[in-house]
Amino acid sequence: MRVLVTGGARRVGAAIADAFEAAGHEVIRHAHSSKADVNADLRDPAAIERLAGEVGCVDVLVNSAADWGKCSFAKVSLEAWDDMLALNLRAPFLLTQALLPHLSCVINIVDIERPDPGYSHYTASKTGLVGLTKALAVELAPDVRVNAIAPGTVLLPEGLALEIQERLRSAIPTGEFGTAEDVANAAVFLAGATYITGHVLTVDGGRSL
Repeated sequence: MRVLVTGGARRVGAAIADAFEAAGHEVIRHAHSSKADVNADLRDPAAIERLAGEVGCVDVLVNSAADWGKCSFAKVSLEAWDDMLALNLRAPFLLTQALLPHLSCVINIVDIERPDPGYSHYTASKTGLVGLTKALAVELAPDVRVNAIAPGTVLLPEGLALEIQERLRSAIPTGEFGTAEDVANAAVFLAGATYITGHVLTVDGGRSL
């Protein structure tokens, strides 16, 4: 399979790209400005069109690129709201649409349904992406399967205080943090699971329970 991974140059996106390569697939890594196979600002619809033309035929699209900046609800500006939804929700919509003629599988990276204060615009964008996943799973069937992965606590921010780490760990039934590879393995699984569509696969050690 030929796989395009947005945000594939770092963190979870890079792990997903690595996992598909290890499984023997041809992978195209996208990044905004980091070193990658292709570069594009996914907030720009014209850049998405150029990206689709550059990569050509793709079997699997993994929409991993995202922003998650923290801001209290009262201070979220219209610009911040628009930027968040443009990258996290509109870009997967437009890129799926642009690559549609050759796609067989779309995997959207969403989030567990545990909203935290300060992330209202982020939560809205990811909840919208869950809805889009399910809507497209129905509308694009049987030619295209569309699923999502909801990671839990993986790849903690650098320098996070130990007491905060332990508080987060205590909320996870398995008692441990996940890894980017856990999410990547789920993506490879969904790409090959031909009888699964419209599903949100939660990879969180039970935290959302």
